[in-house]
Amino acid sequence: MIKTRKHLSLTTPQSVIKGEVLMSEKPIEAQVIRIPDEFSIILNRGRTHGVKEGMSFVVYIEGENVIDPLTGKNLGKLQIVKARVTVTEAQENFSMAKDIGREPSSVASEAIKAMLGGPVIARKLPVNESEIRPLLDKKDYRIRIGDKAKQIVG
Repeated sequence: MIKTRKHLSLTTPQSVIKGEVLMSEKPIEAQVIRIPDEFSIILNRGRTHGVKEGMSFVVYIEGENVIDPLTGKNLGKLQIVKARVTVTEAQENFSMAKDIGREPSSVASEAIKAMLGGPVIARKLPVNESEIRPLLDKKDYRIRIGDKAKQIVG
């Protein structure tokens, strides 16, 4: 008899149906545990945690709480992305990741660059410069052991 979702017991993990692993709704979270060279980082999650070669992660740091100045409500912590990396080697309990972004040709338009994951040039906004508060000191954008990483889903 083939089991369907409605026949599964409450104790059956929803991520395993008919021997298939379904995409988890929650992204895999990890931490940088080693920096072997300027091109690679090692994350503390591997195949046993669902990590596969080709998966993308962002390495980030949690910044300060963002407060709505009109309501005083705490809107949450700002996540400042330091890098986007791709898993190049997934071992049982850890994985190696690198920035292997594609660089489109110099004649490509900004829209094509954005679609291909290439650099996008931000234009300066007409802001009141006295209200600018930098998120981090420039040295804090370097990846460090202990930085958090989160799978990019979608």
